Amino acid sequence: MGEVASLLALMVLCVCALAGLPAAGLWALSRWLKRRNHQRAAVAAQVLLAGFGAFCLSVVYSFYFPLDREFENEFEQLTGLSFPESGEVVKGEMSGLDLGGDYYSNAQIQVSPKDYYLILGRISADFSFSCDTQAPFAGEAEKSAATLYTPLKPSSCRIFTKHTPERGLYQTVHFLPDEQTITFSRIDE
Repeated sequence: MGEVASLLALMVLCVCALAGLPAAGLWALSRWLKRRNHQRAAVAAQVLLAGFGAFCLSVVYSFYFPLDREFENEFEQLTGLSFPESGEVVKGEMSGLDLGGDYYSNAQIQVSPKDYYLILGRISADFSFSCDTQAPFAGEAEKSAATLYTPLKPSSCRIFTKHTPERGLYQTVHFLPDEQTITFSRIDE
């Protein structure tokens, strides 16, 4: 436990140094320019400081609250298909890389029935995916989908998995019976 705490403290110190040193430098430059009576340059340094602060906040925000584009990229990486024009990310959750190297991503998207069946057909034809009647793991999006799911005959499979156990990679694509909703998950251990 002590090793984890010291590693976390070191990481926090590094982040503070990466964000704090440039901010402190810009603030000191602004004060120095004001004392030298270079008002315009001092204002420019303050604007740079504000911009740097906004950039740091946006990086932290996007880490904790992933943008829809990140889930669209995850869909494309998982399926090998481009994200459909009619697609909309309804909900999703994503972890950052943790100390153990684990990563997960769960998302639920809505698409038109035409895109739903197009994606279902392409995933069904992809030999890297296998039909699964019950997903081996479930994130929040998968759990909510599981309540709507009724097992189907293998010929009409709606859950597809792609696992690489030696890499610790587990991926699932789940087509809900409403013919518009697709959930997908990726766990990388």
